[in-house]
Amino acid sequence: MDSFQRRASAADVLVQLIDTFLWKVEPASKRLTIVPYGYETHTMESVRQLLRYVRTTTAKLIRFSPDYFVFDSKSSEPVYFLEYKVTQTPIYSLNRIRMIGQNARIPNLTWQNIGQMEADAYDNCMTLYKAGCRVVILNFCPYHSRLLLCDFIQNIQVLYKDTVQTQSKNGSGTPFINFNLNSMRTLDTFLNEEHSLVVDRVKYKELQNTLGERLPVTHAINSPLH
Repeated sequence: MDSFQRRASAADVLVQLIDTFLWKVEPASKRLTIVPYGYETHTMESVRQLLRYVRTTTAKLIRFSPDYFVFDSKSSEPVYFLEYKVTQTPIYSLNRIRMIGQNARIPNLTWQNIGQMEADAYDNCMTLYKAGCRVVILNFCPYHSRLLLCDFIQNIQVLYKDTVQTQSKNGSGTPFINFNLNSMRTLDTFLNEEHSLVVDRVKYKELQNTLGERLPVTHAINSPLH
């Protein structure tokens, strides 16, 4: 399984568990409708394989369209795109952490607060935002003190964006951005502030525990953090 497939598999686990423990549980189930929308939910596997390494603007827009949209039956602004992300592998290089912190002017930045996202996915979400769309990122990070984070794309602080790539077998690469996990609200806070929902605390805790078991921290092979 390559890195893209691992990321997709982790996101599927996140989607399934949040659906079970949150979206299908009152009060969220009475107010919010989560609708499959994007590339991963509507495009056949054979086409996805063909598009994986096509780097045109159109192909990127198709590949990185948000996975879902949310409809709030009681909101004056009832619709927004929703993108699920999982960040399991922390950065361990002290030099890289220091470089990212200096770039972002955060001298005390630590690896526990640095998230990672595909640059193309971030850029596509920002393109939608600049076109007037509402786009939300829901991120699970097992090494952060607040496991479930959720916020509008424009509120997420980008710490660093460069050309470092993860190489695949045919030489294609996936550029990433690093972002500040502390710039995002927790999922329960987001739901309360944006939808006036108070989540079931028992179910929410069970959701976090189950996610921690299913999607644990996966340190890089050379990391001293093992």
